[in-house]
Amino acid sequence: MLPGFLMQVHRIHDWCIELLTESPNFTFMFHGPWFSKMHLLFTCDPANINHIFNLNVSNYPKGENFKDIFDILGDGLITTDSESWKNQRKLARLSMAKSRFHSAVGSCTLEKMNNTLLPLLNKMAVDSSSPELKINLQDLIWKFTFDLTCVLITGVDPGYLVSNSSVSPFVKAIEEIEHVLVIRHTVPLVWWKLQRFFGVGSEKKMADAWKVIDSFVQQLISNQKPDQEQEKDASATANLLTLYMELIKDEEWMCFRSDKFLRDSLVTFLAAGQGTIALALSWFAINPRVEAKLEEEIKSKRTNDHDYKEMDELIYLHAALCEAMRLFPPVPLNHKSVLKTDVLPSGHTVCPGTEIIISTYALGRMKGIWGEDCMEFKPERWINYNEKGDHQLKFEASYKFGAFGCGPRICVGRGISFTVMKLVASALIYNFHFEVVHGHVVQPNVSVVLGMKNGLMVKVHKRSSNTG
Repeated sequence: MLPGFLMQVHRIHDWCIELLTESPNFTFMFHGPWFSKMHLLFTCDPANINHIFNLNVSNYPKGENFKDIFDILGDGLITTDSESWKNQRKLARLSMAKSRFHSAVGSCTLEKMNNTLLPLLNKMAVDSSSPELKINLQDLIWKFTFDLTCVLITGVDPGYLVSNSSVSPFVKAIEEIEHVLVIRHTVPLVWWKLQRFFGVGSEKKMADAWKVIDSFVQQLISNQKPDQEQEKDASATANLLTLYMELIKDEEWMCFRSDKFLRDSLVTFLAAGQGTIALALSWFAINPRVEAKLEEEIKSKRTNDHDYKEMDELIYLHAALCEAMRLFPPVPLNHKSVLKTDVLPSGHTVCPGTEIIISTYALGRMKGIWGEDCMEFKPERWINYNEKGDHQLKFEASYKFGAFGCGPRICVGRGISFTVMKLVASALIYNFHFEVVHGHVVQPNVSVVLGMKNGLMVKVHKRSSNTG
């Protein structure tokens, strides 16, 4: 089956749906040839996911194979297990819980949006006196998100959104690596390690991209050294890197006092910082009913200016973002190893050496999990209404809605992600209507971080009743 498996790499996410739909309990076991050492279990069964991530979590670490595949992340939060992971997660939570970091998330997002993104879209908007202009909204949003992520994590704004450069070397390197990581998941370990040894194929691209990333990150760390005397604004003192460096002065965090730890942490957070705003907007744009309800809610809740404190009141927007991430989860595949032989709720036996691949992409698209209307973009499925017409957000267990992971390893920054997504999406929807170019196809790319293969080509229209 290995040749057939490799032929599906270019459409791995859709192939997972087809495979798991036809398999009992949404679970499939794959054994490669003996020399490949490929023993994979694919699943999107909520009962299996709950067992692996919650009920018997100690038996399912990330494991050495995962660390091998994601070696670019070093010993960061995503790749480590046991005490190292617990300590890193505690450090991350302490940093993100700081009040000045929370304030910086809101203020920096609003400042960056009002000073760069909204003016840029105003220039690109179609009106009666300008020719039709088609833009790649995904590219624009990703540039904005990259700049904002750098500000929040390092205090440095690379200005990628407003620069003349069409491609940031760091972003291009991250995208290259994300594609290579998918390939590593689908070929025998010995295959890609031989490529790496000889410096050929996809591993040659990996090595080149790695150099770009290390150079970029090392410069950021050097700029934040305590001995650097410089004037610092709020973003320079409330970013994660500065907060980390303050905390590790304490004896409790002595083990993290190294440039390598800071490098691994920065790469992890920068790689994970790309949001799903463009994907969400694509769903809003092709669903006029949803877009109209979003505009109505945002107009009714909006104060003089968009304020991050009012974001909690945007129930329908929160539901729409959840719905977008159900269909297009930021991380479409998750990966676990097995310590001891165990029987999953689906009845499948897993042994040491088995690698478990959880398809969060397939999880959100199964009729047996989300109902017959699972492919319909329907924010209402996330809202509970009472007899008085009041509504509140409906909770879905993380083993059913896996956009931010599940169990003890659930994303530590999910609250911050929602704040940023709601701030940006609400401002864009309030000021603009995005018309998807006729004939443009929205389909996922082949990457460990989901995006749109063909971008999101749109025409931008100002909402005359709201702007100004």
